[in-house]
Amino acid sequence: MKKIFLLGATTLVLFSLAACSSNSESKDSESNPKTEQSKVDNSKFDKATENLQSQLENEGSKEWEYKTINNVTNENITNGTLIEIRPKTDEGKNSLKKIYEDSQTGKIDNQIAILAIQQIVSEAAKDLPDDNSEITLGYDEDNDNSVLLAASTRTKDIIKADK
Repeated sequence: MKKIFLLGATTLVLFSLAACSSNSESKDSESNPKTEQSKVDNSKFDKATENLQSQLENEGSKEWEYKTINNVTNENITNGTLIEIRPKTDEGKNSLKKIYEDSQTGKIDNQIAILAIQQIVSEAAKDLPDDNSEITLGYDEDNDNSVLLAASTRTKDIIKADK
């Protein structure tokens, strides 16, 4: 008799758990239709991204990560699009960080490298489809902070290439 009762109780618990877990999945899918419907066509940024890739990548190497972020509001754009460029590897990040730090101490060759990066970003920004889009290139200092070496919109260099 105990076995029948335990079997019945176990079955009831399993059905309850299965029902609860399937409800949470359907609730999740009901609460997230906006993400699928609000996908933005970022193909209009392809020309600027391709320009950046052709200038920054060496012989087909993929050293940079290009991220297109929509609905960004900052000092320069309102609900616009941001193309964010960061080194893919820690080695790339450390190399960029060293170039930046050395350029701040007056090393001319590193200052020229920073100027070249700023010029590349500035030229690519001219291919942006509107004035409410921005390109930034930098590296992440930690989870909350990043250092920008270059930033431009179509009509303005936010971080200027000082010659």
